[in-house]
Amino acid sequence: MFLDTNILVDLATDRQGTMASQVVLSMVKRQALEAQVTTQSIIDTVYIAHRQGAAYEKVESLINEIRQYVNIGYIDSFSIKWALEHHSGDFEDAAQYEAAYSSSCDYYLTRDKGILSRTENANVMKAITPEDFMGLMMAQEN
Repeated sequence: MFLDTNILVDLATDRQGTMASQVVLSMVKRQALEAQVTTQSIIDTVYIAHRQGAAYEKVESLINEIRQYVNIGYIDSFSIKWALEHHSGDFEDAAQYEAAYSSSCDYYLTRDKGILSRTENANVMKAITPEDFMGLMMAQEN
């Protein structure tokens, strides 16, 4: 599963209504799920969280948790080329999505409505909200 930048920002800033993001991170830490982010997501999360007034210690702690429990990939030249050709108006989203796809992620966890709508009919990697992902996990348990 790929964790989009907005999921990391949820965790760094304790935004309202983000309990599902916290549960997902907890599952990753217990090794019940495997997750990936890109270096770009980490950099953007630190920047955005600080701009939103998050305490440095909290953000640093989150990044250290990510380093310990989450696979950290990068956006390579192929992902950049693909994003240039397929960005549909949001180059950063396209580059992140391609990096996740290239890493064989099954799900792209995001709150970004643009990504959710553009990948609604994706066959290989589905973009999904943390809440919908938790619903899927619960349905699989039953």
